[in-house]
Amino acid sequence: MNYIDGVKRIKNRELQPIVLISGEENYLKEDLLERIKKQYVDQSLEDFNLDIIEGKAVLFNDLYEICETLPFMDKKRIVVVENLPMDRNSVSKINDFLEQLLNYFKTFPEFTILVLVSVGKAYKGKFLKNAIKYMDHFEVSKLNQRELENFIKKSFNKSSIKIDQKGLKYFIENTMYLESEMKVTLYDVENEIIKLKNLNKSELTLLDIDQVLISSFESNIFRLTDAIGEKKRKNVLETYFRLMKSNSDPFHVFYMIIRQLRNLLYIKWAALNRIPLGEAKKSIGISEYEYKKLQGYLKNWSVDALQRGLHTAYEIEVQLKSTGADSEELFKNFIVKILL
Repeated sequence: MNYIDGVKRIKNRELQPIVLISGEENYLKEDLLERIKKQYVDQSLEDFNLDIIEGKAVLFNDLYEICETLPFMDKKRIVVVENLPMDRNSVSKINDFLEQLLNYFKTFPEFTILVLVSVGKAYKGKFLKNAIKYMDHFEVSKLNQRELENFIKKSFNKSSIKIDQKGLKYFIENTMYLESEMKVTLYDVENEIIKLKNLNKSELTLLDIDQVLISSFESNIFRLTDAIGEKKRKNVLETYFRLMKSNSDPFHVFYMIIRQLRNLLYIKWAALNRIPLGEAKKSIGISEYEYKKLQGYLKNWSVDALQRGLHTAYEIEVQLKSTGADSEELFKNFIVKILL
């Protein structure tokens, strides 16, 4: 089940006694946890009926005693195990604990709700396959473009602030939440929303967004790759020189351009061979938002132009290794050449 399913089940008080919350978006995981607390525990009795345990050091016997304790003057008690290492690389470290927990689920008390909060995604191994019949598992992924738009609009609407579709798109692009290369979270997006709210304006303009959002290396590098996709030579060169003036690593810039050309070539090939969207975006490890954005650039690039660009990049790599030539000058000439 996903985040929306979790919100509905919590609101309708339909939770199983055991809940697992996993996934990449900590903001939404925290939101589900807060909703469970508010729905099932009287705030005035939280000190008695809410226990939070650190998952990296949890002992089964301690957890068992807490879960078996009757709630005080209420129907339910909540026991939260935070930061439980359940990803593929870490889950083996807590195998014994999970086996004990699985056996305990068979006789788990109805007056306790145990909430397990995984670090990242939970590995779908033996424990999860056997435990799923006893629990609700909410997998919280990063928002897609439509969900992110709704999240932002809802936040501004609460403060009676208007943002038009053009401004919304510009805001999303500059937060870079949807870029798979970036580790931007909803906490980061919310921080930028708060900054814009603090302008105390009833309607936001592109200038307002530009003034508030920090122009970072990350935003400039994606402006550069987008301009390359659009084949806008002037924008490409302006952004490239801006990056160089800010002492950005020219090699990182170079490899991000190569990544853009490779992705465009793959998507071109996928389109010609009618590869399904889900399979294609998974193959190159990008989000649906990025994939569709790149699809919009395909009309600007032929297969030959992309292959020539990648061949030129290979020649530059060889030249750098063998001659020690000036990298910045080579990279600038490379950009000019691929845009001809």
